[in-house]
Amino acid sequence: MTAPELRDFIAAYLVEAEEHLAAASSQLLAIESAQQNGETNPRAVRETFRSLHTIKGLSAMVGVEPIVTIAHRMETFLREADRSSTALPMKAIDALLHGVRAIEQRIVALGRGDAVSAPSEELMARLDSLGLSPAPVVPATPLLELEAALLEKLAPFERDQLTRAIAGGERAVRADFYPSPERAAEGLSINSLRERLGTVAEIVRVLPRAVPVSANAPGGLAFVVLLHTRRTNEDLARASGLRLDAFGSLTRELAEPESTGLEATEPALELSAPAREEEGFDSHARRGIVRVDVTRLDAAMDGLSSLIVTRFRLAHAAAALSERGVNTRELSQIIADS
Repeated sequence: MTAPELRDFIAAYLVEAEEHLAAASSQLLAIESAQQNGETNPRAVRETFRSLHTIKGLSAMVGVEPIVTIAHRMETFLREADRSSTALPMKAIDALLHGVRAIEQRIVALGRGDAVSAPSEELMARLDSLGLSPAPVVPATPLLELEAALLEKLAPFERDQLTRAIAGGERAVRADFYPSPERAAEGLSINSLRERLGTVAEIVRVLPRAVPVSANAPGGLAFVVLLHTRRTNEDLARASGLRLDAFGSLTRELAEPESTGLEATEPALELSAPAREEEGFDSHARRGIVRVDVTRLDAAMDGLSSLIVTRFRLAHAAAALSERGVNTRELSQIIADS
């Protein structure tokens, strides 16, 4: 990547980083407001984590190490909060807001073309001192009808969010989505589905599932969307574009599974005959499909993300060397070919 290309990339980085920074600040203020009212806002915690995680990744791409360092400390704490049902201490919210302001100052400096200063020892000590209080014990509940393979993927606060919604008179709902070329052509993907459902419900979690090969389905990747709402399934179907039978309640009593193996969860993945017809599952659907375990796919995506970050950091270093008169032709060719 040449120096002009890198400057263009940094300009785009500044715009996107500022958007995620504004989102993180807004979510932290929402968490603070909820805390003052004696409530929790797990969605805001999760969204703050995602914004800071994105800022860290983008900053690593352009080699802004001070921002990477600050964001990493913050996201580490928020990851633990995201995995628990613990309310954030007020002092932690104050420290996180201080960290957001520190990142903002460095983004402004980068936009002016100034050097980006390393974080102060005081700031790092403050972020390193963050800690969570012991998580409250959430009693087991028979209300969530969800197979064990999916239930164990939910964080305690996500289970608590669903059960609290039920206790408050809302409905906990599961939506099953099976991507297909036909739906993609109609503009219906998992991302667009989340946006549509988000207008009529609170989405708690989207879980990917590997659909096993069977006589009724060619296999592939499916998604389970867990949400809570006061709207009916008919409302959800109209808003999302899915069939009515794609939605099911999570509030029925749990049935005892016949076994603890994978075969106990496979029936939930079977499509009804109308759904199979709608998805276009036929003998030709098997062609051109590679079935990969979801955990391996996640690992591959993580590895690819790391490689992209490394490539941009290498391009940044090469551009800096080139500006100092170092011959980087061979290195630049390697980067271009990667």
